[in-house]
Amino acid sequence: MVVKNFNTSDPVPKSNFEPIPSGRYMAILWSDRKTISKNGNVVLNLTFKIIDGEYKGSTVFHKNNFLNSNSISSAMGQRELLELTNSVNFKGSIAFDGSIEKLNESSLSEIYNKPLEIQVILEDNLQFGIQNKITGFFPCSSTPSVPKTQTEDTSFKTDTSKDLTSGWGARTT
Repeated sequence: MVVKNFNTSDPVPKSNFEPIPSGRYMAILWSDRKTISKNGNVVLNLTFKIIDGEYKGSTVFHKNNFLNSNSISSAMGQRELLELTNSVNFKGSIAFDGSIEKLNESSLSEIYNKPLEIQVILEDNLQFGIQNKITGFFPCSSTPSVPKTQTEDTSFKTDTSKDLTSGWGARTT
């Protein structure tokens, strides 16, 4: 897409990743990506989509450090991953033999689009400013409507008739 007549005096639109207020939100796990940190630790980068209420459609990012050289950090990450899988009643296993390739083969996609509640707080990050942080995962207390599949959801298609400068998502560390 080519932009013509770009006017530098126009106001700068708000970011799509403004934090949402602290609280408990119904959400689904939308995607996950596994990376290796510069220290050699496995990091799960999780993306959650709010599916109900005033902030429906917002995105909240979360990092889980479940395989870490620091045993305390690793235990915390594993507890958090267990809390996440229990909140959506997932009874399977997520196999991991120590290589990132094997972890990518055993994706968390089995728990995509399953409703849960996430506890979100606001946190001041020195590098990025005010951001959301997920502090807990809980089973849903009611039954929300959930998109059928990630590919069938049309809520993220661009509609030029709508104001896209506010009300979308959050970013966490």
